[in-house]
Amino acid sequence: MKYKDWKKLQDAHDAAITVMEKPEEGEDEILYMTKPDNYKKFDDVSRPAHYNRNGIEAIKAIEASMSRVEFMGYLKGQIFKYLWRYGYKGTPKKDLGKAKWYLDYLYEKIEGMSEKEISKMLKNLD
Repeated sequence: MKYKDWKKLQDAHDAAITVMEKPEEGEDEILYMTKPDNYKKFDDVSRPAHYNRNGIEAIKAIEASMSRVEFMGYLKGQIFKYLWRYGYKGTPKKDLGKAKWYLDYLYEKIEGMSEKEISKMLKNLD
């Protein structure tokens, strides 16, 4: 798939879901998500209903249970999993969408860091 086609697909997907506002500076992200007004509607790719319990997203609970580097490794594993299986499960668009969602989430985690900071953090994995 060409990038422009992938971008169209992603833009259509983004338009189909309601974007949640971000918590205010210093506000706990998990607690913010439990406020009823801050829920996004459920979506099979970016927010499946079965990954939410009592207003807490599974991804946020997983993130809270790990160090930053551990969580980045978890995201990398999820990306790999969905890329590995997208041609075999019968839902290629959904699986590629999930791989992209995890990649975008991983990118958000490093977006404010310099290349040097990221490299230093990842080199500590040896």
